[in-house]
Amino acid sequence: MVKQGNTSSMFTLATALAIFGFSTTIDAHLKLATPVPYDKATIQLDPLRAGQFPCQVHTYVVTEMNNMTVGSPQTLSFDGSATHGGGSCQLAVSLDEKPTAQSTFKVIQSWIGGCPVTTSGANPSKFQFTLPKGFPNGQATLSWTWNSLEAGQDELYMNCAPIAVTGGSDDKTVYNSLPDLSKVNIPGVDCKQVENTNPDYANPGADATTLVSKSLAAPTGAACEKKTAAAAPPASSGSSGSSGSAPASSSAAPTSSVDPAPSASASGSGTSTTFATSFYTVTGGAPAPTSGSNSTAPSSGSSSSNSTSGSSGSSGSSGSSGSSGSSGSSSGSPGSGDGSSSSGGSDGSMGGSMGGGSSGSSGASNSTGSSAGSSCSTNGAVVCNGSTQFGLCNNGNVVFQPVAAGTTCSNGQIMRRRI
Repeated sequence: MVKQGNTSSMFTLATALAIFGFSTTIDAHLKLATPVPYDKATIQLDPLRAGQFPCQVHTYVVTEMNNMTVGSPQTLSFDGSATHGGGSCQLAVSLDEKPTAQSTFKVIQSWIGGCPVTTSGANPSKFQFTLPKGFPNGQATLSWTWNSLEAGQDELYMNCAPIAVTGGSDDKTVYNSLPDLSKVNIPGVDCKQVENTNPDYANPGADATTLVSKSLAAPTGAACEKKTAAAAPPASSGSSGSSGSAPASSSAAPTSSVDPAPSASASGSGTSTTFATSFYTVTGGAPAPTSGSNSTAPSSGSSSSNSTSGSSGSSGSSGSSGSSGSSGSSSGSPGSGDGSSSSGGSDGSMGGSMGGGSSGSSGASNSTGSSAGSSCSTNGAVVCNGSTQFGLCNNGNVVFQPVAAGTTCSNGQIMRRRI
């Protein structure tokens, strides 16, 4: 009986340890879900250790090729739930199909703060990104890197995925103009993030957004990049892409001062948010709108609130090109427009159709606070009241408030304007 009792106790302990180990494995950290990564079956959820840069140095087995067309929206999503309060992320591409520590990675998108979540304890968000106009065609390697906010140590998460690019350029002019991947927290490199801060990358690239503006700090160390003047990618003679991509102007530079409200997904037990972040903001003179823009005409049936973008004195706002003759913007951020340009689509699509959505607006919001409530059906969903007000459905009721400057509400999503 004693022997049987000991065996039972040992079995119970072993079972408990196995269950605990399994639960922590599936809950720990994050890994790339889409684009589908290399070595999907064996990819780790843990941060990089010494000798694992880049891409955890796997065998680069292509589980599934990710076909991407330049200018078309792509989805970035994750498996796992330990989001460490968010942090900062970058997407970068190496033209090497099996990158090594000597390979070059060029940044196509940065999220400063709020990646992969804006709120501690939340499920990871989904993000959208695009390959910039003029990006080279062919097979390459896309990397996702993440510096977490609350890890308490110098961690860098990095997963990589194979991509096949079409609709771009046959040369590397645009690719070579992009900034290099940040070195922060690469094992063995003297560039570390300040503990419990969102790394403020020195050179985040033209496609960059700040989702959480608090607790920002520049990484420290002799190997960290120095901030350089950003420029729009040069035009490529062999390139083709969507008309909503970056203006070919030397004055184009990323600015990111707005915390846009996320859109809530109706699926799943937890809250999942999607951010559409392919946009450009411009300092200096704004390029004139072109008649060949792919945007839709401003919606004449918009709600009673005018465009919030381009309002007088709004720091860092990228002015609404649908506002009629407004010049009210802060220094270095254009807020004027002629009322005939590429703003105002009401379909929430990316690119040039992310403008204010109200014809002939004065460029200043006439809504300064929450408006009267309304009824709704899907609890937790974002509800738009025209393009300039939103609210979250709360048990059948919604109270509207203005969207943040530089954003617009359309089809149940808060989206950043694109200039």
